[in-house]
Parts: sequence; C-alpha cells; structure tokens
Amino acid sequence: MRIANLIITLIVSLFLTIQSFAVMAAGSLGESFSESAADKQEAKDLGAGGGVGILVAILWCVAAALVIAKPKVSKIIFIVAAVFLFLGGTSGFSDLYFYGAASLAFALMAHFGVKEQIKKDEQDRVRYQADLAIAAQAVQNTAPVASMAPPSGQ
Repeated sequence: MRIANLIITLIVSLFLTIQSFAVMAAGSLGESFSESAADKQEAKDLGAGGGVGILVAILWCVAAALVIAKPKVSKIIFIVAAVFLFLGGTSGFSDLYFYGAASLAFALMAHFGVKEQIKKDEQDRVRYQADLAIAAQAVQNTAPVASMAPPSGQ
C-alpha cells in the first residue's frame, strides 16, 4: 500500500504541478490584459489558486518521500495539503477541490500504510527472535566440552 501511495502521489503531483503553472500563467496574463478592476481581481485570485497548487505539489512530494519510512508523518502532511487545497479551491481554481479529495485519499492510504508497517515490524521482530534463538542453540551445541578427567601422563 505504501509503495502504491508513493507512485500514485508522484504521478498526480506531476499533473497538479503542470496544471497549477498553467493556471498561474493564465492568471498573470489575465491580470495584465484585464481592463476592469473586477476582472483583474478575479485573475489575481486565479493566479493565487495556482500558487496554492504549486505549494501542495511540493507538500505531496515531501509526503511521498516519507510514506515508506514514516507513514504517520506522511498522513499528517496529506491532511494539511487537503486543507490548503479546499481553501485554495475558493479562489476560482475549482480543480483544487478534486485534488483535495485526492489528498484525503492519499491520507487514507497512508493510514493503511501505518497499519502495514506495524504488522511488518512485528513480523521482523518475531523473525529476529527466532534467528537469535537458533544462533544461540548453534553456539551452545558447538561449544567445547570441558573434560573432568585429569590430564594423562601424570
């Protein structure tokens, strides 16, 4: 689950990055070429939504980097990113709502990754203890036995 989360997050992050850069550029151009104050403000808000998308794409990359080793931290980052996305969706860049839902799905996957990691750590601990017991038994069986008889030749 953690590896799937890593791969899917990176792919969707790439799409979000490309779309956010396009929205930022369109907002900037719209602000430059608009004549009315309302149109300029709308374009400025749209550009701000693109900036939120870029910020979240960076957050997603950080969360994806941590999803294998620290899925709990990754889950928190995905939830924070979802909050940013839902707030940024109000700026006019309505696709951020979709990405917010995706971020919550990534957080859910990271939650299952926490459970997966706990199970794997328990299996590793049991395997380590079994290996340690086998090694101790092997050392005990190969240890030289001290002889009780006096040395011969006296």
